[in-house]
Amino acid sequence: MAVRLKVTSPDGVRWKVKRRWFAWRRRLTLRDVFGLLPSGLGDDPISFTIAIPFLVFALLALVLSTLDLIVQLVVLPLVLLARLVRLASWPVDVAQAGKHSRTLRARGFAMAGRLRDNTAAEIRGGHLAVAS
Repeated sequence: MAVRLKVTSPDGVRWKVKRRWFAWRRRLTLRDVFGLLPSGLGDDPISFTIAIPFLVFALLALVLSTLDLIVQLVVLPLVLLARLVRLASWPVDVAQAGKHSRTLRARGFAMAGRLRDNTAAEIRGGHLAVAS
């Protein structure tokens, strides 16, 4: 079984359905940080001056994102243990066109896999309601 399923709904929207291993969904990823930087800044002295606040913000976001990742990695063994002994549920994340749509939960690894597969089948069939 695949870890992440990429499916397309009948209306052509691309979805990703996956079991989440980390304790929480990262709000700010490194891809997001570098996507915030405007292109073409720094080509001349004036645009370099304009770019300084963007670079400071990107550096701060990079530090926060790295700290978030480190905390997730430290907590990961405890979270996996809690999920394996069924003290915590397995989250199944559903993303529509690259944006998080919803999180479903299931007790047990196998049940989360079935939930992921069933959700992907619902999307393929056009039966999953779009979250607003």
